[in-house]
Amino acid sequence: MLMVVVGVALLLLPGVLMAIAWRSSLNVEVAALAILAAISAAVWAPKIKWIVAIVSSLLISVPPVPYWISLAGGVRHLHFFHGFSFDVSLLVRLLVVLIFALLLFKAIFDSINGQTSEGMVEK
Repeated sequence: MLMVVVGVALLLLPGVLMAIAWRSSLNVEVAALAILAAISAAVWAPKIKWIVAIVSSLLISVPPVPYWISLAGGVRHLHFFHGFSFDVSLLVRLLVVLIFALLLFKAIFDSINGQTSEGMVEK
């Protein structure tokens, strides 16, 4: 259970930092919904949990503000990567966060399933 709490907190961290920087809580809301969807899939639909985890990791690693929603005069506009150039450093940063998020989802899923790094723990 502790791993689930720590994992969720670490998965929310990028959204919280972006929310502080961009003064918009949308990133935290999207990350929280994505995490909730992945954990729900792990519990109730384990066959699709990795598909949901990949989509959730993408939403966490490429947060809505500023990458696919821009704020102009307090109004949200849908613009994918508006004003950003696709340089290698941006893609590497997004990829690192994506991989980190997937590893956190694996740890959360293992914790939910009662697994440890040595294998399955008997219940």
